[in-house]
This record gives sequence, C-alpha cells and structure tokens, in this order.
Amino acid sequence: MKKRLIITSVILAFLFLVGHSIYNRVGNALNERERYVTLLDLHFSATVDSIKTFWPGNNGYVYFHPSNDSLDLSTEDRAGQKLKFNGSLRFILEEDSALAFHARDIGKYQSNDSLVINSDVGKIFIYRQGKLTAESEIWKALNGI
Repeated sequence: MKKRLIITSVILAFLFLVGHSIYNRVGNALNERERYVTLLDLHFSATVDSIKTFWPGNNGYVYFHPSNDSLDLSTEDRAGQKLKFNGSLRFILEEDSALAFHARDIGKYQSNDSLVINSDVGKIFIYRQGKLTAESEIWKALNGI
C-alpha cells in the first residue's frame, strides 16, 4: 500500500512538472512574439494591392506595396537572431516578388486601403478613403517559418 502511494505521488509530481514546463514555454513564446514586434523597428505606409482569403475562416494574405522606399526587410533578419522560443518568425512575406502579410482578420482589409504599420505600438492601422476604419495587432500576423 505504501509503495503504491509513493509511485502515485511520483507520477503526479512528474505530470505536474511536465504540465508546468509546457505552460511556461507557451507563455514565453507568446511574450517573445510581442517583443519581436518591438524589435522590428518598422514604420512605413503602404497600399493594399489585393487580398487572398483562405477557406474556411477569416484569415488570408494581404498583398501590398510600400508608399515609399523606407521599408527595410533586413530588420526582420536582425530581430529574428534574438529569438529563443519561436525559432524563426516573419511578419512580411515575399511571394513571387510581391510583399504580403498574414491577416487573421482579413475582413477588415480591402483593395486600395491605406496601411500604416508601426511596430513601436505593435499595430497596423487601416485607412479607407482617408478615414481610420480599423486596427490590427502585428503579433497576430506573425508567421513561423
């Protein structure tokens, strides 16, 4: 009886430690995503070219072109070198010489919308006909590659 109690206690302690470790790892990965956004140092405006929606769901790719030449994609490489828990993250994807990002709230975007991306505040501001229509958080648009 005493042996069974000890074995059960050891198994429960082991399961608790494994669960706690997983919980901490997930929390650290989410915190690192938010930190990664601040490391990006992105401040640029762009215009939405097109939208590619994935079915089912409210997500897809937003294809865009920067309004000026102030976009430096190498900042993502530098920020990625500081990751510990997420492997490799990307915000801006290059696909067939077009720039895009993954949007989990694709319904907010339309062609010809103006975007202001500011990683200091971690937001994508969406303007339509000169008026702010929506905001989205950059960390939700990160892709692990």
